[in-house]
Amino acid sequence: IVIKESNSASVDKIKKSLNQILVLSDIGLRVRYADLPGQFEIISKRVFIGENEINEISKTFPESSPVITWLANSFRHKDNSTPYSFISALSDDFFKEIPKENEILINTWLASDLEASAGDTIELTYFTTAGYKNLIENHKFFIIKEIVELDSKWSDQTLMPEFTGISGSQSCSNWDAGVPVNMDKIREKDEEYWNDYKGTPKAFINYETGLKLWGNSFGPATSIRFPEHVTDIEINEKLTGNIDPFISGFRVLDQHEKSMVAAQKSVDFSTLFLSLSFFIILSSLILLVLLVSTYIESRRTQISTLSALGFSNSGVLRIFLFESGVIALLGSLAGVFAGTVFNNIVIWTLNSVWIGAVQTDTLSPFIDIKSMVIGFCVNFLIVMLVLYLNLRKKLKLNVAKQKTGRMILSGKLIKPVFYAFTLITLGSFLYRPGNATSSWFLSGVFLFITFILFTLYILSLKTRRKLGISWSYYMYFPLRAVTPILFLATGLFIVIITGANRKSFSANTSMRESGTGGYLLWGETATPLLYDLNSQNGRKVYDLPGEKLEGSFIQMKRSNGDDASCLNLNSIASPPLLGVDPSHFSAKGAFSFASELEHLDVDNQWDALALNPDERTIYGIADQTVLQWSLYKKVGDTLRYSTENGETLNVIISAGLKSSVFQGNILIGQDNFDKFYPSISGSNIFLFDGNTDSIYNYRELLENKLSRFGTEINFTYDRLAEFNEVTNTYLTVFMTLSGLGLIMGVLGMGFVVLRNFEFRRGEYALQLAFGFTPKSIRKSILREHLIIFLAGVAIGCIPAPVATLPSLMSDAQVPAGLIIIIIASVIIVGVLIINILVNKLTNSNLITSLKKK
Repeated sequence: IVIKESNSASVDKIKKSLNQILVLSDIGLRVRYADLPGQFEIISKRVFIGENEINEISKTFPESSPVITWLANSFRHKDNSTPYSFISALSDDFFKEIPKENEILINTWLASDLEASAGDTIELTYFTTAGYKNLIENHKFFIIKEIVELDSKWSDQTLMPEFTGISGSQSCSNWDAGVPVNMDKIREKDEEYWNDYKGTPKAFINYETGLKLWGNSFGPATSIRFPEHVTDIEINEKLTGNIDPFISGFRVLDQHEKSMVAAQKSVDFSTLFLSLSFFIILSSLILLVLLVSTYIESRRTQISTLSALGFSNSGVLRIFLFESGVIALLGSLAGVFAGTVFNNIVIWTLNSVWIGAVQTDTLSPFIDIKSMVIGFCVNFLIVMLVLYLNLRKKLKLNVAKQKTGRMILSGKLIKPVFYAFTLITLGSFLYRPGNATSSWFLSGVFLFITFILFTLYILSLKTRRKLGISWSYYMYFPLRAVTPILFLATGLFIVIITGANRKSFSANTSMRESGTGGYLLWGETATPLLYDLNSQNGRKVYDLPGEKLEGSFIQMKRSNGDDASCLNLNSIASPPLLGVDPSHFSAKGAFSFASELEHLDVDNQWDALALNPDERTIYGIADQTVLQWSLYKKVGDTLRYSTENGETLNVIISAGLKSSVFQGNILIGQDNFDKFYPSISGSNIFLFDGNTDSIYNYRELLENKLSRFGTEINFTYDRLAEFNEVTNTYLTVFMTLSGLGLIMGVLGMGFVVLRNFEFRRGEYALQLAFGFTPKSIRKSILREHLIIFLAGVAIGCIPAPVATLPSLMSDAQVPAGLIIIIIASVIIVGVLIINILVNKLTNSNLITSLKKK
């Protein structure tokens, strides 16, 4: 049912309406007249009737009685055997003669064939299923309580369900039962019985006994019988509107709301690219501060003149703010249009170069006037705020106060802090609890901080004078040396650790602990595979030659749900459930876990899938990426699903897998899957493990043999690569944008050189007056700024490999070439800019500075 405009009221109305109008045929049930005179029964088109449906019917008709009828492989007494006969398990509500647990009634035909009489013991053999039509032959011994007449109430053909392939067959030889039937065992007398009595059961046992033998997840009965006084009209009338539709698989979904939630909580590219552009934004802010400071320093004489002419500080402030505000206004407007162009470039790259991040080329740019106005206002206000703070500070403090207002860098404060972080760094290298990856990352961060503190410590030492007399300047103004170091080092640190954490999918994929689990192929079918691909019967059905397909399959049943992998940009609340046999993965040590639920008493996290905290609560395992970015969950959280009978199933996440081929699904135990989703009888997913050298032959063979089921076969490493491509593309984007931020930071070094020169004009003039040549002064300036610049590069590059050592030592595909290019570009551009600016400090610059002093 589709409603054009849905809301909560209309959804509730549908639920109530369904409950009122639902008839038996809507849930796959129907009433038919039984052979037993005066009785009606309910049967299901699915053969078995669900337990919840039986309970609902029993509420209206307490006197109704369930029946189970099963196909026996044989009845045996001494040397006599009767093949392929039906046996019914009945309740004593209607048949008072029904025997006890170990007793059985047989009809005269079977008694004659077996040459058995009351009191004799006969053996019953029968098949039970163990998943994927794996058949297990069981047997049970019964004592004959009584032999009943064939032409009596026990001669009831309708007790046999409408088995597909059996009902309606003209002879036993035409059976297509879906189970192995040895036609050589069928005798002429068996054909005659079928012609005369069809599927009339030859034996009868107690219902409770039959339930123990043949009850399954599909349901505990093949039919429900009613007393003689209950008519079919009465059954239909009383049950119409009295059966909960949700126990039979009906669902009412507000598709509009579901779609809106999925879209609203989808990947937010605006926030994502704002985060990825962090270093560009930071670089721009630092450049802004440097530009404004340099601009104000260049106007220092005018500011002093206006103050001398009698202008108040507030008046001077207003003049300069108005003048600078016009420039800021025009710059912000230009930035808005430049941002629009940049947005179009980003969309183009996502549709082409960076398509791995979005897995689509259909993105289109959208111009949001509100965002443009907000961006303009924020940019303009930030510029004006920086101008205001710098001008206010300049007007408030005169030159003398500025010179005496600086505090000498104290070694008494820096020394203990530096020593403390040195000890912390050494301790982090020696002690590595828990996750080694996070431990190494913290070690790298601590080492980074230690290097920064070491720089401050060196600046506080008296021995710094050996580096040159001008280094005393940085004792008074340490941040003018540390700021460019910190910025360059942080940028390089982020670029390197980002590149080192790229996901690899071309090496070591055959290892059990890898994201492929060591399996070769991943298969998906549109039509479920009902037979076990590892069994002889299953391979015969699907024509899979054992000599060409030496290996094993792991088959998985899948429930309905939306893909929650990184290939889907929308938000997903309930990913598909995969029913797996955890013993296979546990025994082989397949896959690795990124997070685990600590309190579970299991040797392997796969074993948790066999635990059930209570009747409607089970454990599940999901890919850590899915948990964190798609479901916004963590280990220990609970996902809620609806079972086939409409009840709530709680799935507690017991562990998070490292990047794996299971991304987008929730894994639960196969037994639990069969219990809560019994109608899903076949597998839609399978893994194949075999000889790596024959992987291409395996794929070709499976595609040919299983093509009629809509099968798609992929190499597991290709599937993993598809997922990892998304992560790697984001990392590449981050590296690229961080690299742009680094370049801008290097350009900022130029302003550091100019700014330091402006601040130190008097110092350079004094050196010139004492006999220093302009060449020696320029050489000193070049040397100290190159030391600052290279210190920033070194501090960024050295701790980064430490922080990412586990990735570097694993199979991570570190883009060493790109990282080297970025570092080399930073060094080359930085050195060139510093050289160009220092060489512009000509003799006239220095002499002019001396004359002014």
